[in-house]
Amino acid sequence: DTSLPLIIDPVIEYGTYLRDGIDEDSLGIIDIDTGDEDYVYILGVSDSLILLKVDTSVTGTESLVSVTIIDDNYSDYLSNYRPQHLLIDAQGDIYIAGYTQNQTYPVMVNGFQQEINLGTGAAYNNGTPYTDGFLMKLDHTGSTILYSTYIGGSGNDFANNNSSSMAIDSSGIVYMYGSGGYLFDDFPMTDNAYKNTVVESGTYLVKIDTTLSGAESLLYSSYVGPFYYSDGGIAVDGNDNVYISGHVGSLNPDLPVTDNAYQSSNDYS
Repeated sequence: DTSLPLIIDPVIEYGTYLRDGIDEDSLGIIDIDTGDEDYVYILGVSDSLILLKVDTSVTGTESLVSVTIIDDNYSDYLSNYRPQHLLIDAQGDIYIAGYTQNQTYPVMVNGFQQEINLGTGAAYNNGTPYTDGFLMKLDHTGSTILYSTYIGGSGNDFANNNSSSMAIDSSGIVYMYGSGGYLFDDFPMTDNAYKNTVVESGTYLVKIDTTLSGAESLLYSSYVGPFYYSDGGIAVDGNDNVYISGHVGSLNPDLPVTDNAYQSSNDYS
């Protein structure tokens, strides 16, 4: 864009290490408060699942505004928690999504799924239980959980590892896109699902109203397609229409296409 200034050597206005000095830390998910762009939220894992709020307009220790320990009752951060998404809405409320094996994840009474479903018997992968997704909403201070739920069935269920796999519409409804149903077909579906069965595994789309409680908060849940869409993302437009993108391989030719599709067949070779 020739109308904008060309900056050859941009100035770093704020930079810091974040480490507790004891355990290995993974703080890789970030979002900015749309109401005040000086405030940055960082989600990750250390010896706990943690959320940090940083004020980049001040210096030193004063820049660390808050640290929220979401759950510290686990020993192996790589297997127990995989936070994947962090979004801040127009009111400053905080949305966190990911997947976990942890049975102590703090579920609220308003969550539509109160217990984790790790599967049994054949649902274990060489003795290792599978995972469920999770969604949590906190208030703008990060100190109060407003909504929290597991999301999953007996198989391996994930929130996709893509920064665009969670979205919020104009009414504050949350959309999550992930992978689920591996070897099992009991991922929670709603009656209005586009597709309620899947072979071996598939991708899902859920729509959640965090102002409601229990089963009523799950407004929509459906399989979308086969597992190989799993790296895709979603977006919601001003009319609350949902757009899904991803990729599909030669083993998955059944992507639903419309009559007006740009490309109507899978030319993967």
